[in-house]
Formats: sequence, C-alpha cells, structure tokens
Amino acid sequence: MDTPRASVAAARIIEVLRARDGVLTLVKLNDGREVSVHNIAWGQDMGDPEFHVTTNISPAPHVPHAIDFFSTVDVVSIADAQSGSVYFERLPSNKLLERTRGR
Repeated sequence: MDTPRASVAAARIIEVLRARDGVLTLVKLNDGREVSVHNIAWGQDMGDPEFHVTTNISPAPHVPHAIDFFSTVDVVSIADAQSGSVYFERLPSNKLLERTRGR
C-alpha cells in the first residue's frame, strides 16, 4: 500500500508547528481540547493523507508541560500563546455549511 501525498492542511499544520519550534503555541482540536505545544515529532501512516503528531518530547521543554498526541485532521486552529495571532485556521467544508443552513 502506498502512502498518499499529505493533505494541504496537514502539510501546512506541520510547517507552522515546525517553524514555531521552542515557542509556546496553542493548538485547538475539534474535540474541544486546547493543547500547549513547544515542539513536535510527527509521522504518517501508510494509506493516510494526515500526520500523527506527538508534542513536547524532544527536547523536553524546561517548563512544566504535558505530552499530547493528535492527528492533523483534528486541528481546528493554531495560535501564538501570548499574542493570540492565528497561524492556521481550518475553514468549514462546504458540506458542513450546507447542512447547517437547512436548520
């Protein structure tokens, strides 16, 4: 089985998080969690256009931190922890918009 090319959103998420290595970044997930990220390790499973991401493991930050794990498909937004500047925000799909308009 071949590994497909990463989705555009997945590639952008990894690009943003790599560029912010060492800078506290907030990642909001679609389950409502907000994850504090200092650094990441990532990979891609065969057949999956998304990346899995593990946070804050190498090198371990010198501040209190938690290690988290998520998929790029679950990322809603990425922002700077201090300024609130948004570096990535997932737009709702057209299908989702069409479903909510009918209600």
